[in-house]
Amino acid sequence: MSYSGNSGTPGRLSRRLLLAVALLVLGWLVYWLRSPRAAMPGASGAPPPCPLLSATLHGTGLSRGSRVLGIVFEGRLEPVKGVGRITGQGWIPHTATVVAATESGVQLVAVPASGPPHVALLPGTVAACRRSSDWGYEMDALSISPGGRYAALANEGRLYIIDLKSPLAIPRQINTIPPGGSYPCAREPVWSPDGRQVLVQDTAGGELVLFEVATGTRRPLASTRGNPIAASWSSDPTRLASLWSKPPDFVPGGKVQRVHLPPAQVRLLDLERQETKTIATAPQMSMYVAWRPGHEEVAYGDAMRLYRMRTDGTALGGVGSHTGRFNQFEPSWSADGEWLAYVLVRTRGRAIVLHRMSDGKEWPVDCGRYEPGNLSWQEPGGSPAPVRGGKSAGLP
Repeated sequence: MSYSGNSGTPGRLSRRLLLAVALLVLGWLVYWLRSPRAAMPGASGAPPPCPLLSATLHGTGLSRGSRVLGIVFEGRLEPVKGVGRITGQGWIPHTATVVAATESGVQLVAVPASGPPHVALLPGTVAACRRSSDWGYEMDALSISPGGRYAALANEGRLYIIDLKSPLAIPRQINTIPPGGSYPCAREPVWSPDGRQVLVQDTAGGELVLFEVATGTRRPLASTRGNPIAASWSSDPTRLASLWSKPPDFVPGGKVQRVHLPPAQVRLLDLERQETKTIATAPQMSMYVAWRPGHEEVAYGDAMRLYRMRTDGTALGGVGSHTGRFNQFEPSWSADGEWLAYVLVRTRGRAIVLHRMSDGKEWPVDCGRYEPGNLSWQEPGGSPAPVRGGKSAGLP
């Protein structure tokens, strides 16, 4: 008796399955190749001399855990080596950028007038850095005052004022516990242009708070109560721009609780007159706002695109002339307001873009295997933007 079963059926099914998978992959590849790409404007070569720009670079792929600092100079990105080593105290405060908080304190990179950038230790920060079991040695943010004399460091809700010219002095702590509260709640410190005040986000009260550096006097900005997201000073210490939204809504339903993020409003605050003016509403949740120095203009984002707007509410359109699929974020103005740097995410990677305001030309700086963030202009006499810290694990 012969066996007449269908022993070949599994083999035919496997071949058909492989063929179907191959066709799907081929179809996706054709779609990807024919899909539009984000196009860059036609500016070629290195841009004219412009201020130095620094960026925190996070590794991708096999180097995902690494973080270094890059300096953008003459149209190219140069990663700074030796971040994990302290190489001396010969640093220039107003050109320093925070790299990370470690057991030794806060490390930063100095950009001297000549020679390569080098790593240094910010004096007085050892006592201000605390150990966190989950995140290593951590800080929330650090901001250097105009002129480079002082630094404001936020760590676990505490606010420290550090005298950079007195390395052995103990950092002075400003009380950030809100009235009736139990814990310090300061985040994202930003110095005022005159160096007399520090603006922070109060995570308990959900508002922006001003602290007088000399006296520690607390001044909550009631008009920002709700969900302040970001803030940026103008050149005038009595005016600033902020992003504000209602607190997120938790939408019940199903096993997973959804979160609705309300749109953000771009607001101008006049601290002297105690007036608030809304000039724009981002259609989506926004995270970035930056006041152009010396101008009545702000740049803001809506989680996908960057836009410019005059303070009288006149829309100036988007930034750049990109096409296809792309995202823009982290706008950062140079101190003279003539350059706008931002991060561009394209199909084939990320780049730092230098946008010249005089003619709208742009120069992309390819970041290769790095994901850039925390852009900060480096200019003599300027004050770098606040830079978020992080855990020290993975530093080269």
